[in-house]
Amino acid sequence: MPNNDILVGLAGHIDHGKTSFIKALNGFDGDEREEEKQRGITLDISFSNLKLPNRNIAFIDVP
Repeated sequence: MPNNDILVGLAGHIDHGKTSFIKALNGFDGDEREEEKQRGITLDISFSNLKLPNRNIAFIDVP
């Protein structure tokens, strides 16, 4: 049986929508710290996933 897992890493310049993109896909808000919410920027790496019927997609959001 083939492995249907996918790992997606998002890295890039500040304010390009990496965290917002993940939130739109799977509902996970990686900005958990109060400082991140106040400043509107991601400071810590976050991990989340999206489970589909035949596939699991893991996301790594790198500030």
